[in-house]
Amino acid sequence: MNQPVRTHGKTQTRRIGAAIVVFALAGVTGITALRGQPTTAPATPATPTTQPGGRPLEQVMTELQESARELGQVLGSEKTLTDTAKRSEAAPKVLPVLRKMRSLADELAASNNPGARQSAEQMRHEFTFMSAIFGDPQAKAELEKDAASKDEPTALRAQAELLTTRWVASNGDAASQNKALDELDALAKAHPESDEVSMGVIQLNQLAGESDAAKRADTIVTGMKSQIAQRWNQQTEQRKQMHDAEAKLKSLEGKPLTVQGTTVDGKPFSTDQWKGKVVLVDFWATWCGPCLQELPNVKKAYADFHDKGLEVVGVSNDFSADELKQFVKADPGMPWPQLFDPTAAAKQEWNPVTTNYGIMGIPTMFLIDKKGVVRTVEARSNYEEMIPKLLGE
Repeated sequence: MNQPVRTHGKTQTRRIGAAIVVFALAGVTGITALRGQPTTAPATPATPTTQPGGRPLEQVMTELQESARELGQVLGSEKTLTDTAKRSEAAPKVLPVLRKMRSLADELAASNNPGARQSAEQMRHEFTFMSAIFGDPQAKAELEKDAASKDEPTALRAQAELLTTRWVASNGDAASQNKALDELDALAKAHPESDEVSMGVIQLNQLAGESDAAKRADTIVTGMKSQIAQRWNQQTEQRKQMHDAEAKLKSLEGKPLTVQGTTVDGKPFSTDQWKGKVVLVDFWATWCGPCLQELPNVKKAYADFHDKGLEVVGVSNDFSADELKQFVKADPGMPWPQLFDPTAAAKQEWNPVTTNYGIMGIPTMFLIDKKGVVRTVEARSNYEEMIPKLLGE
């Protein structure tokens, strides 16, 4: 089923790796999501504690959340991780917080809650890695010890993180950074099915921002076969599709456009018949909550400005013609035509009139001026103000 990536609202791309500090809840990290692990610790019948006679688990979790917020405030932005001057300036404030969080993770690891223990191990790894990036010698020593471990996953994870740490510490020196990337690439080729190495490459990709190093890291993980690499590659493809679709959609602005299709009654339709009028094109569906929330405003605009030259056409992404007809028939306030594609609907797909424009989320609205030129593909945000201006032109 060829469905758009999202159904409504704005795109929210999940940042992984560089957003190591986003762990307000135990276990909720980008890595946890990629691993497909639970993001919350399972509940236990009794009040969970960190250890026999220890503090309540909830209290430790609260301190972790408070520390995470404090860390986020100190960091300010992801650039603090890779900018040499900002990282050095932030380190004296960041490292004490991270040490506290590592201690809290150790306390959490003693919990009688299995889920909390699992989350604690994951978090402590993250805190140690981040501490090493900020130059903590103890954290780096821990990674070096783990890198020599006889447990292969532990060793591979630490080896990848040490290479990423070295890449960051190179402070923009191209030769040093390329050498670290070469070694990371070799590690990935030697262990293509390793989740740990895959995650290390992804972390570097995110830390590297939009640089050539990020592109190379992305290429490295694309060639890996681990579960994490597969999930990452799927997300990368989705991000590319959405980026391309958004660019295609935005390119419509300032150009002539004719919206045409078939109405829900089976009649051909084209906005060419409305030259000399302002046209609001509403891409929507009866199953779309935000679309229905917006509908009263669309009806008001139609009632206020139709006599002055406004026309509205709905491009329905419904999957049932009967349901759409019943919905429109029950509401006399929306007499405008509704485009509907029965072939797409039968496949549970969106109307191709919608998808062909690169629209990935609904409601989306276009405003076309009297000359047939698209003035905006984001009319939902300001059509009530734009319509009278366009009518006055």
